[in-house]
Amino acid sequence: MSGAVSKIMALRIIRFGDFYGMLYQNTLVERKPAAAFYTRPEAAVLLAGLLMPSEDDAMWKDARGIKKLQIADFACGSGTLLSAAYSHIVHCSPSDMSGAHAHMMENCFYGFDIFPIATHFAVSNMAAAFPDKTFGWCNIYTMPIGPNEGGYDLGSLDLIQYTERFTTAGKRLGGKGSKDTRAATMRHESCDYIIMNPPFARATNHGGGRTDPVPPFAVFGIPPEDQIKMGRYNARLYEQTCSHGNAGLASYFLAICHQKLKPGGRMGLILPNTVMSGASWNKVREMLNEWYDDVMLIHVGAGAGTYSSSTEMHETVLVARKISGRRKSKNTRVRIKSVMLDAMPGSALAAWETARAIKAADPVRLEDNTGHTSVLVGGDIGGKSLTCPVEGDLWWAGRASDTALLQFVYDLAHGIPLEPNAATRHAATPSIPIVNMGNFAQMGKHHLDIIGTKQDGTPRGPFNKVPPTPNSTYPCLWNNCSETQTSMIVDPDCSLERKPDASVHHVDSVWGTATRVHINYQIGYASQKLVVGYTDAPTLGGRSWPNVAMDESFEKAFAAWCNSTFGIMLYWTVAGSQQPGRGMMSRIAFQTVFRTLDFKKLTKPQLSGFDALFDRTCGEELLPINRLDTDPARRKLDDGIMDILGIRVDLAPVRGRIVSEPQFAGSAEDGAAEPEPGRVAGGA
Repeated sequence: MSGAVSKIMALRIIRFGDFYGMLYQNTLVERKPAAAFYTRPEAAVLLAGLLMPSEDDAMWKDARGIKKLQIADFACGSGTLLSAAYSHIVHCSPSDMSGAHAHMMENCFYGFDIFPIATHFAVSNMAAAFPDKTFGWCNIYTMPIGPNEGGYDLGSLDLIQYTERFTTAGKRLGGKGSKDTRAATMRHESCDYIIMNPPFARATNHGGGRTDPVPPFAVFGIPPEDQIKMGRYNARLYEQTCSHGNAGLASYFLAICHQKLKPGGRMGLILPNTVMSGASWNKVREMLNEWYDDVMLIHVGAGAGTYSSSTEMHETVLVARKISGRRKSKNTRVRIKSVMLDAMPGSALAAWETARAIKAADPVRLEDNTGHTSVLVGGDIGGKSLTCPVEGDLWWAGRASDTALLQFVYDLAHGIPLEPNAATRHAATPSIPIVNMGNFAQMGKHHLDIIGTKQDGTPRGPFNKVPPTPNSTYPCLWNNCSETQTSMIVDPDCSLERKPDASVHHVDSVWGTATRVHINYQIGYASQKLVVGYTDAPTLGGRSWPNVAMDESFEKAFAAWCNSTFGIMLYWTVAGSQQPGRGMMSRIAFQTVFRTLDFKKLTKPQLSGFDALFDRTCGEELLPINRLDTDPARRKLDDGIMDILGIRVDLAPVRGRIVSEPQFAGSAEDGAAEPEPGRVAGGA
């Protein structure tokens, strides 16, 4: 491998910025199971520019200080991000860095990956900064993964468990080739900068045609039984960290970043959009709230480019600075600088200038409802920025590309009187009482608690799912189907049968959670019409339509509200947006961050008015959600709700803004399709 890399170096084709990433992606034997994606070179330059000081910062005048920097990537891939950080240093330093090249390579940069081809490329990629200069052993390591004599190696994930160094067999690379090592120094709180595009793969098999039980460890032919044991071992190591299996490996690498970053140090990572809203990311958001400031989230409009190659997953860049100690009060008002770029920079130069422009922008506050601050790149508007509050589990940053729409939804979610003119929005117009859904409703059974089976073969759920039958004893609403679910009244689409070994008590306890109200777990905005479905009789809800239990006097009002423009806005702004054209909400998020009308505060005449509105409109055919601006049935709902609540808002421009959002333009098929498989290998 090292000989082949030397030949590549001699060809001098390294001048093409994405060569190593492309070569890595196209030659990696394990690419299919690893779902490995490399970081676009312009994205790497952007991230390095956001993470590190600009060229006019006083830091660059300290040549000794530069040589003391420690910069790490724990899933370095072909080294694109480390190379971008190195190039940033070379560009910003007022002195010639060629004489310090050996020192920088041997002492300042740390990279880790499980793929030998990746780490070899990483060394060559970084060496290309000064290809005529030599150096010795550097801190780029090929990390072992899989069974060993005493247990299991977990690749870079092993870094979490050692204070001074980890002592696992691996390969250390450098200018002399590679050698075996059992000591790769990486102290806690030692890094000045951490730059990463970590793996996104989730630690549990959630479908998508995958047969491996633990996808992150399904590489190099590791048997399923060892994958399971490695997964359990990994879970024990990370038990007290911000990681979560459903969030995926990116949350585990964030735990490593937090552990290795020194106070005052900065980390910059490419993460899935779900970091802003997913319930499994709660501990990550808590960690950032308590330990970090100067937090930025940088998004690219859907369809306007991605940070990683060959993926449609929606990503965001997170940049944050670690403070010297945990904040004592969780009530501290943390703010996030939220940036929405109109498009990915088209070149390294454009990325450099975009990073400078983002850092230079002094954004206005979301809650002040005064618009946004433009990100000016070379005299042109390249995006917009705001600072947004953090409210418990809810981050407002990055919820919409249209900041005026985001401000409208923010007012709606906080019961602020809705006025199209910011100057009069606090006038004596009645406010709408809003509350988290969990204040008056409870989610029903998880679908596996209905039909699932435990590992020992006994019923986790007491039923089997079968095709629908007339007069079924146990009807169920399971799947999304845009062709049949066209109005608020929906019919069960399957039946349930008791498993032979399920007890009567088990059956009764599960069936006892059946309700008439069902909420859409995963909406395809371009095809589906409903946020909430209502069945004529109590029905169990399955994979796509979990039950919601509440006071029966609220049920029709809840269905009418959630399918109105008001309800759709509140769903969309907190739903996950990782997949184009789709919004997804976890069961926990429904109870903790999904805000809706507070039906407890309505009068009896108002509740009766909602019942009458539902009865008048429940059979009317609705258009797909991304066509709500031209949907007469949806408009009837909106007008009826405003009459009941005694408010009047011109929703026509709001509807137009909603359907113009990039997330509503994406395609989304029916059913509870699985998200795109996550990435296992580091994305650099």
